[in-house]
Amino acid sequence: MDNVIHAAIDSLGTSPDSYGPTLDTARDTAAVETVGTALAEELDRYRPEALAVWNSGDEMVLAHIVARELHADLLYASDVAGILAFGRRPRPRQRVAMLATSWTSRRFASLHAFAARTHDLDVVAAAAVIDTPALHTDDALPTIHLTAATRQEDAS
Repeated sequence: MDNVIHAAIDSLGTSPDSYGPTLDTARDTAAVETVGTALAEELDRYRPEALAVWNSGDEMVLAHIVARELHADLLYASDVAGILAFGRRPRPRQRVAMLATSWTSRRFASLHAFAARTHDLDVVAAAAVIDTPALHTDDALPTIHLTAATRQEDAS
């Protein structure tokens, strides 16, 4: 991966959030643009019509950039007391890419099942800034990550 992208990721750093680690998007807007654009370029070949992302501030900033570049809708997911919901109703069979800074197995599996089974969405890819083992749990789903090495999952 490009050294500019790695430098952008390093300059942002990550912090814990309610749905897992997120980039510190307030640190450097240009770096967030670089990371978001790189993810969009990688996701473009899968032609997602929407991005499914957990509803957290920093993830929303990153997702907005990726969605803007892809001309895709945003589906913000939340989990309140074990009840999952999207902020708005997606179209059935919509082509969706799942996006996060970093996936935990639990958050990856729950969003994937919620999108595919509950809402009949066509999950075409999963993307992350940071590679974790969760990205490799579904061999049939194409995955994208911007880091070279897989990191252990942070608890969430």
